Amino acid sequence: MYLSELKIDNFRKYGSPGIEVHFNEKLNVLIGENASGKTTIVDAIRFLLNTQSYEYQRLYEADFHYSDGKRASNLRIEGIFTGFSDSEAGNFLEWIGFDVRKNYKLRVWITAERKDNRIIWDTRAGMDDIGSQMDGRARDLLRITYLKPLRDAEQEMSAGRRSRFSQLLKNHHLFKKTEEELKDNKIKKAIEKADQEIKDYFNIATSGEGNEIIEDVKDAIKGFTSEDDDHTPFVNLSGVELWAILQRLSLNIDENQPSLGMLNLLYIAAEYY
Repeated sequence: MYLSELKIDNFRKYGSPGIEVHFNEKLNVLIGENASGKTTIVDAIRFLLNTQSYEYQRLYEADFHYSDGKRASNLRIEGIFTGFSDSEAGNFLEWIGFDVRKNYKLRVWITAERKDNRIIWDTRAGMDDIGSQMDGRARDLLRITYLKPLRDAEQEMSAGRRSRFSQLLKNHHLFKKTEEELKDNKIKKAIEKADQEIKDYFNIATSGEGNEIIEDVKDAIKGFTSEDDDHTPFVNLSGVELWAILQRLSLNIDENQPSLGMLNLLYIAAEYY
């Protein structure tokens, strides 16, 4: 058996109506410019089928297609398998069917929805549009081997303590200064202002809009402490020092999840400057 067709709708680079990709049972090669959607196709297969390394797969808001100032609320990835032998088909009896030529055909799909700040997704299989859940054994038979790129450019450009982008910024002449010279840095000032506004928003003393949340937390704390203890929690930004701020910045190039090739170019360009 082999993956003969892939349908993508509202996933990363591809909106709706999306794209259909047809594969043959031998070697298939994706060729195209950077940011043309090759990585989106490869990652769609990874999400749909999972990998032999059992890597954790999770959909994020950025995986939903973004266009004209709006992000899609639903996405769908569907794979169609053909070329089954009788013994292979026997592993999928509950979900497999036949095409117009009476050859075995298996449809597997992912649907995902953004709802109430959560992403709810489901994997199903079957010949109708409702399908049913596949058991673990059948799912394992669909797993693929994925060879990762030698360098993960996305991770290098992402925010975090080991962010390569923050290291590059720290060594740029705009930030390679003494603490006294950096005290009036516009980014630092902007974060300090945002930090104060966040504190005020949750402040009990000033009856900020979010103070009822802190009141609820404070009341809960009282249930675990003595009457003499008077602890008032507060909310603020973690780390307003400039170095901590730089670590929380990420370098991006697209509202949709960028392609591997474009991320590599972004990484190279950032290193080059």
